[in-house]
Amino acid sequence: MGKGIFVTGTDTGVGKTVIAAALVLAARQEGLRVAVLKPVETGCRRENGELLPADGLFLQQIAGHTTSLDDVVPLRYETPVAPLVAAGIEGKTPDVKSLLAVFERLRNEFDFVVVEGAGGLLVPISESLSGAHGEFYFMRDLARDCGLPLVIVGRAGLGTINHTLLSVHEAELARIRVAGVVLNQTEPVADTASATNAAVLRKILHVPVFGVFRHLTEKTASSIDAASKESDLGRLVRSAQSL
Repeated sequence: MGKGIFVTGTDTGVGKTVIAAALVLAARQEGLRVAVLKPVETGCRRENGELLPADGLFLQQIAGHTTSLDDVVPLRYETPVAPLVAAGIEGKTPDVKSLLAVFERLRNEFDFVVVEGAGGLLVPISESLSGAHGEFYFMRDLARDCGLPLVIVGRAGLGTINHTLLSVHEAELARIRVAGVVLNQTEPVADTASATNAAVLRKILHVPVFGVFRHLTEKTASSIDAASKESDLGRLVRSAQSL
């Protein structure tokens, strides 16, 4: 059975898709056949009656394979909110079992699957699979059910220490293995927090904290690949295979 990695964020807009793409390229450098999966994407663009997921299309391009878009992003919403909210607005209830079935198929067909979640670990996807009133199924639960080690992506700048520690704590409570933390330089100009956060987190956490992934003015395969090598994300891929 193939292995892989689940990419989550400390917040929305922290650059999960760029880091997921970097991990895809790093895994391909290791000689692995890589599939990408973004189980659910909101804020999709509607064109000729079809919902087009920007992040999913980008990952599909980076992966360089012909897996159908329905297998890359099985669940798509137009409204740019949490999946649970989008489902209520658009009347399209998430079928978590079908999402997991797509994942299992990809895991069996490929050497390595890079799964990118939506937002952070406590983003709600749907009502609980048990159907119990007041219980919900979160992105944390999807990560756990996929059984993959977790990569937590945070901003390099101010606020990241608190958000990252909370995310690691939540993963540990859910008994999800954390392969590592990657801090992404989302702004072109680094500040003092960006320069010091990685070192502070290395002192506090017992999981690997990788170097800051530098800001990219152009998000191309070549620029992402170069930044991936600088941050040694190949080591993160190798570590995930052993977890």
